[in-house]
Amino acid sequence: MKIELTSFDESWQKEFAAERDLLNISLGTDVKVIEHIGSTSIPVDLSKPVIDMLIAVDPFEDLNYYQARLDENIYKYVETGMKQRYLFNKYNKDRWTHNVHIIKYTPEFHQLNEILFRDYIKNRKDLIHEYSLLKKTLGAGTSDIEEYTKGKTGFIQKVVDSARTEKGLPLVDVWE
Repeated sequence: MKIELTSFDESWQKEFAAERDLLNISLGTDVKVIEHIGSTSIPVDLSKPVIDMLIAVDPFEDLNYYQARLDENIYKYVETGMKQRYLFNKYNKDRWTHNVHIIKYTPEFHQLNEILFRDYIKNRKDLIHEYSLLKKTLGAGTSDIEEYTKGKTGFIQKVVDSARTEKGLPLVDVWE
C-alpha cells in the first residue's frame, strides 16, 4: 500500500486548533507553546492527512508523565531514537490523525528546524511545488513511512539551510 497523500485541506487549521485546546487541558500549565508544523500547516499541493504538532513544555518530564496524561487508547507512543523528544501518534477509530511531538521549551524554540522550515516555505510557491512533486514520487514508490520521511531529507535540509542563512543562524543537520 502506498503512502496516502491528499490535497491541502483548509479544515486542518481548525483540527489543529481543536487538538491544541485538548492538549492544553491534558498537559496543563507545563505547556509553553504549541505550534502546527509539517505539511498540513503549509498550503502544499499534497500532504499526508496527519496533523503535526510541536509542543514545548517546561519542565520536561520523563515519558511516563506524558503517558499518564494522554489516553493510551488514543495516543500511541512511538520510539524514534530522537533525544529529548517524545512522539505520540493519535488515532481516531484506527485512523492516524496527528503526530504530537513533546520537547523541552527553550527561548530558542522559534529557531527550531520545524518552525524555520514551515515559515520559510509557506510563501514560496516554487518550493511548495517542488516539495509536492517529491512527496508524490516518494509516496508512490514506498509504503514504508520511515523510507518516505528519509527520502525528503535532502529537500528539507536545503530549505532549512536557506532559512537559517537568511536569519544568520548556524547551519545544523535536520536530523539532530
